[in-house]
Amino acid sequence: MFVSNSDNLGATLDLKILTHFATTDASFMMECCERTENDKKGGHLAIRNEDKHLILRESAMCADEDEKEFQDITKHKFFNTNNLWIRLDKLQEIVDKCGGFIPLPMIMNNKTVDPKDDSSQKVVQLETAMGAAIECFDGASAVIVPRTRFAPVKKCNDLLLLRSDAYIITEDFRPVLNPACGGKAPVISLDSKKFKMVQALEEATADGVPSLVECKRLTVKGKIRMGRSTRFVGDVSITNTSDESKYVSGKIEDAELDVSNDVGLGPLKPSVVKTAPIAGQKPGTSGLRKKTKEFMAENYLNNFVQSVFDAVIAGGTNVSDGTLVIGGDGRYFNPEAIQTIIKMGVANGVKRFWIGENGLLSTPAVSAIIRERAPVWQKAFGAFILTASHNPGGPGKFQRVNG
Repeated sequence: MFVSNSDNLGATLDLKILTHFATTDASFMMECCERTENDKKGGHLAIRNEDKHLILRESAMCADEDEKEFQDITKHKFFNTNNLWIRLDKLQEIVDKCGGFIPLPMIMNNKTVDPKDDSSQKVVQLETAMGAAIECFDGASAVIVPRTRFAPVKKCNDLLLLRSDAYIITEDFRPVLNPACGGKAPVISLDSKKFKMVQALEEATADGVPSLVECKRLTVKGKIRMGRSTRFVGDVSITNTSDESKYVSGKIEDAELDVSNDVGLGPLKPSVVKTAPIAGQKPGTSGLRKKTKEFMAENYLNNFVQSVFDAVIAGGTNVSDGTLVIGGDGRYFNPEAIQTIIKMGVANGVKRFWIGENGLLSTPAVSAIIRERAPVWQKAFGAFILTASHNPGGPGKFQRVNG
């Protein structure tokens, strides 16, 4: 049986390795790669003195004072890829012997309840590593494999690297290191606080992924934005101590940049507003239909508009491509509502709007615009329609917003 991590895009069923596993008659075999700085936190193999079994040593198992030694890639030269080959008959023997389970060592990790919020409740996560099963098998072995067998996506560092031109896709759809990198992947170190979640990287690369094929090391401290016109060469370090993301473009070669005082977005800088859920905002087939006075309440319209953007983005739509259409029938509060939608659209990454003159667009007109064929950058990805009954209305009349 071959087992691997789902986030290892280099893990494929290699028949040569399968043949080696079968001919060596090993009970369990682990694929290992040569360690680089990108892998210094990866688990490595050691030999247990008691029974000479191979064991897997993970970073979370190390005492704080041993962390530096653990990450020494000259001392521990190989790491576990978690590509594992297992003899099922030997696995069954262990399960039967141990009463229906495999006695794996427990790993304790300090986490927070909300991974996006370091100030949220601290918890201890208990887990086991499937690679640690190597210590349970008599006659287990390890094999050193090329780097092409390991292309993980565990952090934003890995995702940025794999999306860049430092990797290419083979004819059989495997991501492999670009030969132009000379066999050594660039070392990427994005700010662990600012780029903890994928959404942060998506925002930072909304204009495209930068070129890393000529980069040796990229270190980022603080929030920055990059694009397809950004090209990192050699050893580059970028610092931004301000609370506003700064854009980095063009060729940057062997440089230490401090962009803290660079011009930012100015009036277009998004702000975060704390709010709370509002009952009754689930739209029907014709949108959200409420009295205008409710739409005018604090954060009511904002909550609904943001929920629409959240749903659209979560569904895979890149709102930075294409056009957002906005219009309505000219009723009371429409001008103010349209301004709110535009501002929130910009904050969510929308770059192009199609708005009816004076905010006027009938529902059939909006439908026709959305269906119109056009280049991707111009074609509408959706619309907000502000309509309802056939009178201009007022604070007490009904209003409908359909996103």
